[in-house]
This record gives sequence, C-alpha cells and structure tokens, in this order.
Amino acid sequence: MKKQKSASFWVAIALILCLISSLGASMVQTSGGAIKYHDITMVTDSGHELDALLLVPKNATRENPAPAIVTSHGWYNNREMQDLNYVEYARRGYVVISISMYGHGDSEIIPDGTWFNAENNANGLYDAVKYIARLPYVDASRIGVTGHSNGALASRVAVMQDEEGLIAAALLVSNDAVYQKDNQWVNIFGSRDAGIFLTLLNDEEQAAHIIAPPADRSESVLLGEDLEPQIPGLCIVSDRYLVGGGLWGTVALIGPTRMPFQKLMPLLHLFADELGEGMSGKRKDTPQMAAPRRTVIYKEDLE
Repeated sequence: MKKQKSASFWVAIALILCLISSLGASMVQTSGGAIKYHDITMVTDSGHELDALLLVPKNATRENPAPAIVTSHGWYNNREMQDLNYVEYARRGYVVISISMYGHGDSEIIPDGTWFNAENNANGLYDAVKYIARLPYVDASRIGVTGHSNGALASRVAVMQDEEGLIAAALLVSNDAVYQKDNQWVNIFGSRDAGIFLTLLNDEEQAAHIIAPPADRSESVLLGEDLEPQIPGLCIVSDRYLVGGGLWGTVALIGPTRMPFQKLMPLLHLFADELGEGMSGKRKDTPQMAAPRRTVIYKEDLE
C-alpha cells in the first residue's frame, strides 16, 4: 500500500511538471497571449489545398497593418519545422504564415517533378504570399519570404515569379544564389532587400577545408574576403582538438568581423583543449596534422 502511494505521488508530480512545462511553452509561443494561432487550409490561386499556420500578433489591426513573413520548410518536412523562426517573428510583431508545401504535411499532393512549375506558384509559397497580401491587417507593401533548403529554393522561385511586386524582402537559408557560367551571381532580387545565409558550409569536405587551421598553426582567423566566392564581413575563427588515435578535429566560430578576437581566441582555445582531453584523455601537446594550405589572416595581424 505504501509503494502504491509513493508511485501515485511521483505520477502526480510528473503530471504537474508536464502541465507547468506546457503552460510555459504556450506563454513563450504566444508571447503571453499576444499572438493568435490559426490552423488553416486554403484553396489557393493554383487550385490546390495548402495547409498552413497563421500567426497574428495583437499589434496587427485594420487600422495599423503589420508587415508579414511567409516561411517554408526544407525537403520532406512540414510547417512545424519553422517553429523556431515563426514564433520569434510573430513575437517581434510580424504576421507570419508557415506553410506545408504541396506534397508535404497535410497539403495537397501534386505530381512529382511539377512542384516548381509556374502554375504551382513556387510549390505553394507564392500562393501563400498572395493570400497574406489580401489580409486586411497586413501591410502588403512589406511582405518577406524565407525558408530553409528546399524552402529557400521556393522563396527564390517566388521572387522570380513575383511580377506583381508583392515581395519586398527575401532571406535564403542553405540555398544559393543564381550564378552565370563565369561564377558571377545574378541579381534576381532587383531592389528588394535580400540575404543568403552561408551555403558554402553545407558540404562537409568543403567546410573542413575552410575551417581547418594550416599545418603550422593550431588556431587561425579566416576572413570572408579569402573565400571563393568572397563573403565580405564574414569571419571564421578556428582551433584544433585532439580526437585520439592520431586524429584531429576542428572547432570554429562563425560570425561578423566585429567579433572581439582578443576575447574569443583564448575561450576557443580552452574549449578545444577541454574537448580534446575529454575525447582522447590527452592535452593538445603534439604537432598538428597537415591541413590544406590557404590564405589566412591571423589574430595578431588584426590587432
């Protein structure tokens, strides 16, 4: 009998913790009740059913329309994949619609190979742009599109289809720009604000080549101007750690050139040492392995 009471007590505690956690998550996702969530399924201009989440912050009204953002997931995912982003966008006052592209989630399945045909409006993303532009509490002159991987591709295609001029800004994450044969990028964005978030590190071999310090150094600072193509304003700070068995790994910080190098390099060095000791049981006290050589600007050169 005593064991039964003890078990019941801990079950009750667990349920209370679950309830508190759920309420806490709800408060964060709705910004204390200031954001309304709408689970919608619309028949779009393409003639297909599109599944989406619509987030409307309380500052968005007919009298004071708010800017809007259309977000999209990557390959074989759904609308919830973007929750980290769309929650924060809505908390900052944007009306947000997060879609499940056609053939994903609960959106209509369309034939393979037709997702990005013009009649399917960037696999539903541009359909969502048209939908949100009609909402009375949205400022139709300030609509942005963004997505990850396949969603970034959809954003790019939507911009190219945007003859109505509905899209004011685009942010592509893990998808590249459009290039000509001479490796020069083409400005498909016109006068729109646009950003492309670091696609060169998607390839593991390319990433290892970029961030690994050269053979005679354990740490390095690489500027975006040394990359191909160049990324002005970017900085990669890297250091080695001992994996064990004669193998080495690399840790890196990626950020803007305004990063405080004098503070970050000692911290990164300490982290690399602690990581290496935890993995191999040894401190980093042996010569570094050879690494591909490249143009490197070091910490002392920037001081």
